Parts: sequence; structure tokens; C-alpha cells
Amino acid sequence: MTEPFDGPTVRDVLTRVAPLAERFHGVGRRVHLVGGVVRDLLIGRPADDLDLTTDARPDETKRLVSGWADDVWSQGERFGTIGCRRGDDVFEITTYRAEDYDPTSRRPVVEFGDTLEGDLVRRDFTINAMALDPLDGSLVDPHGGRGDLAAGILRTPGPPDVSFDDDPLRMLRAARFVARFGLTPDDALLGSMRRHAPRLDIVSAERIHDELLKLLGGPDPAAGLGLLAEVGLLERFLPEAVVDDAVLARLRPDPLLRLAALVRQTDRDRLLRRARALRMSKDETSTLVRLVSVGSSALVHDAPFDDRAVRRLAVAAGTRLDEVRELVRAVDPHRGAAVDAAVDDLAAREDLHPDRVVDGAAVQRALGIAPGREIGEALRFLDQLRIEHGPLAEADQLARLREWWSARG
Repeated sequence: MTEPFDGPTVRDVLTRVAPLAERFHGVGRRVHLVGGVVRDLLIGRPADDLDLTTDARPDETKRLVSGWADDVWSQGERFGTIGCRRGDDVFEITTYRAEDYDPTSRRPVVEFGDTLEGDLVRRDFTINAMALDPLDGSLVDPHGGRGDLAAGILRTPGPPDVSFDDDPLRMLRAARFVARFGLTPDDALLGSMRRHAPRLDIVSAERIHDELLKLLGGPDPAAGLGLLAEVGLLERFLPEAVVDDAVLARLRPDPLLRLAALVRQTDRDRLLRRARALRMSKDETSTLVRLVSVGSSALVHDAPFDDRAVRRLAVAAGTRLDEVRELVRAVDPHRGAAVDAAVDDLAAREDLHPDRVVDGAAVQRALGIAPGREIGEALRFLDQLRIEHGPLAEADQLARLREWWSARG
């Protein structure tokens, strides 16, 4: 079905894409804006990603944009995608796809198609299975994606069993779109997700990691996480998660901060195993472990949150102190208010993050020792000194360091 599609934002995008489309039409090829850009234009969101689909094969696409675009890249050529930039606009142009999936494989077997309709039916959801002609503004919507957006329904263009069997990661994408656009999955999609939950096991950890962080970075991930829990998917890749809508609602859209809230009851060893299983980077893992461990300590601290407790928190949290405070507030607002008051009070009287004047090199010089585990022990002593007494002058730190070293024998 083709229907008109117009509006100031639409016309602006069409004006930017038309010169590229004319190059394709000039040699008898078709090219359409497709997927997320069309969906976002329909609901009035900025269209940042200019994704297009075409019946031209990748080598022909590359020839058509060369000399017109300022830059051209072809890292995705074997998957049918050629990228290019002209001015401030970046285009990703992909040949119609008609691939089949090996049921035992994590990756599709790429096959190029010959029709726009065949390309659209293989896309994940009806809201992403629409195309827009850059030259006349006509909307191609064979599966009712526009109506589904208006009605708040999430469906697949074809049978959901086929879609999720082809690419099980689409079930996690379903959760992200439910959360991002406030959609409700239809009964067929919901039932298929339940049946296909075990199929997620063939999806690479890297793809699951990326999709999870996209979900957690959205405005309100609770509905998506609730869907994943309901159909038995969340337990397959994040069984430690405790989903609390109220806690999530109090946190800004920081993926790692929200992830820390989900797994805040997890011990360090299990947390490290989960991070490895999800192929999290070293920085991500370090941040997650610090947020969970320091935040948990602040939440269970029974004694009054005095200056010493604040300094201990600041030393343990390091540059993540603000995130730790936010996590504590989200989990326990009353406790968070007490922690905030104590931190703000001490911060008004002393620097909670003083530069480490006596660093590892200074320890070596002061104690006349070579690099080794003793350096780490000395630095931990200095941290404890700061916790007990607050920031000290360099001379005082060195004097106490030497006393400590002598007492060790």
C-alpha cells in the first residue's frame, strides 16, 4: 500500500536525500528511506540516521556515490551496505535483503533480494517495515506499521515464530521498542517470545550486551524489562536481576547505573562472572562492580554516617561518588537523604577528592623500596590515613608513612 506522507520535517529530509535518490533513478534503480528513520518521522522525532534500501548491488551503489559523496566506506559491503557522507549527512545504503538463517548459527546467510516488498517483510517489526520514496514522498507500508504506531501495538510483518526463529535477538529488540515507544505486544508476538526464549542461547553475548545497554539507556526501561521477565528471557542472560520499577524511575538514563540497580544484590564473584558472560569491557566491569559494592556498603551501613564514613565512601567510590549517591537515593530515598546530607556537609569543609600527592613513585623514594606489592600496601595505608584524619599535608603523610613502615619491621 502506498499513501501520501508530508510535513515540514519530512520535506526537509526528502530535500537532503533527493540528490542521492536522483543518481539511482537516473540509472533505473530504486532507493527508499527505510526502517527507523521513517518510523521516527511519523511520530515527529528527529531523523538522525538516514538509512536507505535499494535494488542496486553493493558494487553498483559504490560506483553511484563515488564522486558525489565526500567520503565513502565499504566495511559492510559483504552484508550489502555501503556508507557515505555528503556535507553533514551520513547515509547507509543497503541492497534489498532476502537472506535465510541457519537455525544452528548466530549469523544470517546473506542473500540479496530484488523487491522492496521482499525486503520489508523480512524486517523485525511492522513499525520498522515502512519505506519512504525520497522523490515523491510516498509511504510504502504493506504491513500496517503506521496504524500500529498510532494504536500502540507491536507486531512482526510475518509470523512471529518465523521472525524470532530467524533472529532471536529480535525478542530483546521487542522489549526495547515496548519501552521506548510505549507499545503493547500483540498476543501472537507474546506467545512466540515465550516459546522461543531458549533460542536466545544461540545469540552471541556481544549482541545481547549491546541490546541490553540500549534498553537500559532508554527513557523508561521498566516496561521492557518487565516483558523480558514475563516471557522468561531475562533469566537466560541476567538471572541476578531484580526489577523494581520505582528504583529505575528514580535513575537517569545511564545504562551502567541502571544495570547496577538491577544486580545490586549480587556478590562480587558472581557479578564478575556475569560481566564476563556478557562480554563487558574492563571499564564497564570495573564501573559496575564499584557501583554495586560501594552502593551496597552505603545502604547497609548501620552506624551514623559521620565524617569517617563519608571519607571511606569517597575513597571507595572515587570518581563515581555522584553515581553511588544516586544509586543509594534510588534504592532507599530515606537512606539516600541521610548520605547526601553527610556528604554535602563534609564537602563544604574539605576536599573529598584531593589529588594523591604521595603516589607510588613518592612511596618508593620515601621508603627506598623497589616496585612490588609493598607499594600497594603503602597506598592503602595512606587511604586509611585520609579516612581517619582527612586530607593531610605531604610532609605529614610522609612522616606517618615512614612510621608505619618502621613499625612493620
